[in-house]
Amino acid sequence: AKTLEILGALELHGYNKIDDNTYPNLIPFLTGLSAAELSDVCHSNSSSYYDHCRFIRDDFKRKGYSTLFSEDSASLGLFNYFKPGFDRQPTDFYFRTMLHEMECDMAHEKVGNYKLCLGNRLVFDVFNKGYLQKFIRSTSNHPTFSFFWTSSMTHDYIDYPLLIDDDLSDLLLFMKNEKFLDNSIVFLLADHGLRWGEFREKTFQGMAEERLRKNTLNLKIQEN
Repeated sequence: AKTLEILGALELHGYNKIDDNTYPNLIPFLTGLSAAELSDVCHSNSSSYYDHCRFIRDDFKRKGYSTLFSEDSASLGLFNYFKPGFDRQPTDFYFRTMLHEMECDMAHEKVGNYKLCLGNRLVFDVFNKGYLQKFIRSTSNHPTFSFFWTSSMTHDYIDYPLLIDDDLSDLLLFMKNEKFLDNSIVFLLADHGLRWGEFREKTFQGMAEERLRKNTLNLKIQEN
């Protein structure tokens, strides 16, 4: 939070979650459609690929931007967890192919849903310093639309994000020092809070996060 204040970040006070898990929360951000609307338009069943779906990045691609889609989990990815993913590489830069091979051969130390290590490095470290920061440096003189999503250290346990807090701060300061922020718009966001455990049930913050979705649904009902 302190680093964001230093950078003069604007907080989106009206931002809240739409549903309980990642997919229905990120699909509107990436497509402008709800998950149900996307199914009606281009993803009619659980076995159909997403290649024919229109994403916001496609508009930028037509304007000459390079595109990137990168997550720090291949097996639990947004379009691959109980979903078929893409038949063809969806963006110019696509981390999943390489990450999938690394997960098969090098991943270990499973905690919760995620294997946190690749060899002697955290998955997040490979994702951040091994890929994200190198991408920023290599494309600094070319317009890009990139989507980076990390969940390995933030999804299952409330205290684990503390382990990468300094890394995220360093990343934002790196982007500033590399003058990447001089001509870029960066959205730093999450998809939902913890969905189980005592934090959700017995703390004010946990109960507030749980009720965000219910309030959103109630507002929709009243509007209709």
